[in-house]
Amino acid sequence: MTLSNDYSFRPNYDEMTWYTDVPASAYNITFNRLDTGKSTQWNSWSAGGRDKNNTYFATVPEHGHWGESEHNTENYFHAGDLICLDLSGFPSWKNDSAIIYVNFSDASKADNGGKDIDIAAMSGTEKYQPRKLTAEPDGNIYIYTVTSKDEGKTVLRFWRGNESTLWNCSISLDYDSYKAGNNCVRVTGWNEHGDVYAK
Repeated sequence: MTLSNDYSFRPNYDEMTWYTDVPASAYNITFNRLDTGKSTQWNSWSAGGRDKNNTYFATVPEHGHWGESEHNTENYFHAGDLICLDLSGFPSWKNDSAIIYVNFSDASKADNGGKDIDIAAMSGTEKYQPRKLTAEPDGNIYIYTVTSKDEGKTVLRFWRGNESTLWNCSISLDYDSYKAGNNCVRVTGWNEHGDVYAK
């Protein structure tokens, strides 16, 4: 169901909340943001399945999450959140046929005595449970979609390595920064060099 094509949204009194009536069976929702003349599409994104939720909270451009009420939004990453990794400032991170990972903890190489991380040896710990980024990069930009397994985590880092070892890590991104609109981690050096920004 594409709400902007089939249903008209109406703003409430403060124009920050929009609503429409949809059948109870409506589940997978796509939002299309159009100009006032409805002739030009500015944005389009899938909000995914709403389950029993009736409110969608837009948190960054073309993304957000479902929740029952504004007071019920939890301060952690939600399934469907989109996080970017930007290597344009240091494309050497892709050297050596590196595999790019995301790890939902603040653990860095310093937590392992400055040594590379043996993935198998650390698999039973909370510190290192890396997940490969499987989507092909758009130039130097990688995108990771938070999964239900990641939901509830409050911080993440990106890593580069091979099948068995993590070599280098980015700076961390915490949920408060993400919620403020900073959805992209930019790498500018081998380990913990860079910044976060809104993309």
